[in-house]
Amino acid sequence: MTSAGNNCAHGRAPVNVDENGNFRKKMQIKNRVGAIVRSRIFKAGIIPVLALLVALIAWLADRESLSIQASTYLFSAGFIANSLPIVLGFFALLVITRRAIFSTISSLTIVIAICAINRIKLATLQQPITFNDAYFLKSLDFSELGLLTNYLSVKLVAVPSILILLLAAIFIKEPPLIRKYTPARLASAAMVVVLISMLATGTAPFGEFYNSQRLRLTPWWPPTSQLHAGIFGVFIHDAYSASTALDEPIDSKAIHKFINLPDAGPGYASKGAVTPTLDHTPPDIIIVQSESFFDPAILKGIDNTSQLLPYLHLARQRGRSGEMAVPTFGGGTLRTEFEVLTSIPLAAFPKIEFPYLEIQTKRYHSLPRVLGKMGYETVAIHPNSSSFWNRKKAFVAMGFDKFYSLGDFPGDSPKDGLTLSDSAFTDKIISTLKSSKSPTFLFGISMEGHGPYEDRFVNRKDVRNNLFAPKAWSEKSQLEFRDYTYHISHADAAFGRLWQFLQDRKHPYVLIFYGDHLPGFVHVYNASEGFDNGGSAPSQGVPWVMVGTNVGGEPNKQIYSWMLGSEILCEIGAQLPPYYALIEKAHGYQSDAVTPPHVDEPVLKGVNSLARTYLENKQFSSDVLNAAARSTCGSSTVVADKRTVQ
Repeated sequence: MTSAGNNCAHGRAPVNVDENGNFRKKMQIKNRVGAIVRSRIFKAGIIPVLALLVALIAWLADRESLSIQASTYLFSAGFIANSLPIVLGFFALLVITRRAIFSTISSLTIVIAICAINRIKLATLQQPITFNDAYFLKSLDFSELGLLTNYLSVKLVAVPSILILLLAAIFIKEPPLIRKYTPARLASAAMVVVLISMLATGTAPFGEFYNSQRLRLTPWWPPTSQLHAGIFGVFIHDAYSASTALDEPIDSKAIHKFINLPDAGPGYASKGAVTPTLDHTPPDIIIVQSESFFDPAILKGIDNTSQLLPYLHLARQRGRSGEMAVPTFGGGTLRTEFEVLTSIPLAAFPKIEFPYLEIQTKRYHSLPRVLGKMGYETVAIHPNSSSFWNRKKAFVAMGFDKFYSLGDFPGDSPKDGLTLSDSAFTDKIISTLKSSKSPTFLFGISMEGHGPYEDRFVNRKDVRNNLFAPKAWSEKSQLEFRDYTYHISHADAAFGRLWQFLQDRKHPYVLIFYGDHLPGFVHVYNASEGFDNGGSAPSQGVPWVMVGTNVGGEPNKQIYSWMLGSEILCEIGAQLPPYYALIEKAHGYQSDAVTPPHVDEPVLKGVNSLARTYLENKQFSSDVLNAAARSTCGSSTVVADKRTVQ
C-alpha cells in the first residue's frame, strides 16, 4: 500500500510535498537567522548600531522638548557631549542585563521621560532642567512631593506605568545576547566602569571637552546652552562647574571704579529720607513676601486692577512703591528671598541657582542679623515644611531667633488652593505680633498663590468664575487667569487686614509687601500677547510697597530685590553697616524712570565684587570703608501718614 494509502488508513490527511518543502525552507531560514544573531560578528556589529540609534533618538527628543527642528546642531560637538553619558548608560545596562533590546528601550525611556519633564518645565518656568535641580530634589519631603503631584496628569502617571510593565515583559522574553561568564563581558564591564568614572570626575579628555567655549554655553540663559549642547551635555558641564560655583573673581578695579563715583548719584533726587519714628520707639518691621504676586495690569489687554487689588493701589498712593527686579521667574522663591535677606545679588554668583542649598555656611551676613544687634527679635513665618529649600538651617545661619513653619500652625487652619490660605498665614503673623514684647522684625513667606492654576483647587468656584478675564482669550487662558486672580485677591485682602491691624495697634511700624516672582502661566502669557513695556515675561519686575507710621508717599521707586535691605534700614533711621551703605550708594544710580529697574554696568560690576568679598567674610579695604562712611540715605523729607486703611 502506498504512503498515501497508509495515511488514509490511519485517518490522517495527506501531506502535500510542496508544503513540507516550504516548511523545511522556513526552518532553515530561521536557523540561519538564529545562527547569525548568535554569531560574534553580528553581536559585535549590532551593539554600535544600537548605541548610535540611542544617541540619535535622544537628540531628537531633546530637540522636540525645545520645539525646534530635529536636525538642529546634529553631529556637532554639543551632540557628542549630549550623547556620551547616554551611550555609556546604554553600555552599562547592556553589560549588566546582557539584553540588547531591553537596554535600548530602557535607555530611551529614561531619556524621553527626562525630555518630557524638560518640556513641562520650559512651558511653566521658561527654564530647562539643569544640574542644580538635583539640589532641589535633595530638599524634597512628603509635603513638597504632594505639591508637585498637582502638576501631574493621569496620562503622565499612566504612560510610565505601562512602560515599566512593558520593559519587564521584554526582559523576561528576550534571550541574553551575551553569555554570563565570558572574558569579553568582564573586559567590557571594566571598560564601562572606567569610562563612567572618568566622565563623572572630569578626568581628561572629558574635563577638557566639556568646556563652555567648545560647547557654546551661555550660563546666564540656560535654554541657549541646551540648544547648543542638549540637556545631558549641559548637565555634565554644570556638574563639573558646581564645585567652583562660589569661586568668582573679586575685581578690585571694578570696586574702586564704583566707590570713586560721585557719592550722590542721579537717583538721589528722589530718594527717601532717614525718618526715625516720632516718639523714637523702634518700629516693628514686617515683610510679606507674597507667592507669585504681580499686578496683571502690566499685561496687554488688562487695563485696571484697582477693584481686584484695592490695597495694593491704596498703598501706592499712601506709601513708597514701585517695581522691583527679582532674580527668578515662575518659581525659585528662595532666590528673591536670599537677595532681600542678605542684599547679595545672585548675579555675583551666576552658577548658583538655589543659594540655601549650594552655599554651605554656618553664618550669613544678613538683615535679620543686623536688626538683631539693634535689639530686634527676628522671626520668620512660612506655612510649609521647614526643610524645604533648606530654610531651617539657612534661617539659623541668618540669625533668625524663631522660625514658625507648617507644623506650628493650628491644625484647623483653612486651606484655599493647594496650601494654607493667606488668611490663615496672616492670622499667624498677627498672633505673633500680639505676643511680642520687644521690637520685632518679622519675615513672612506666603503660599496660597502657588500654581498650578486649574479648576481643581479653589474653595469658592462661584467667586472665581465671576472674576474678569478678557473675552478674546481661549477658555483655558481665561480659567488660568481667573484662578490666579482669585488667589492674589486674597493676598491683597490679607495685606489690607494686616495693615489695618498695625494701624489700630498704635505701635510704630514699617510694613513691606512684594511678590517673589511672576507666576509660571502655561496659557496666559501667550493669550495676552505680551506686556505693556514690550519685554519678555522673565524680564518683568514685581510690585513692592512700603507703608508705615512715618513712611511718606513716594511712587515709582524702582529697585532691585538686593536693595530692599538698605531701603528698610534707611527708613528706620539706622546707622548703615559699610556694605549696606555701599548698596545705598548703588541705589543712587538707579533711575526711577526705567522699568524694569536698571543700573549701569560699572555700578553692578563693583557691587558684585563687593558682594563676593562680603559673602566670603573678607575684610574691606580702607578705601572701601571710607567710601561707605560717605554714603548716606538721601535728603528728601516725608510726612507721617496716620490715616486708617479704608
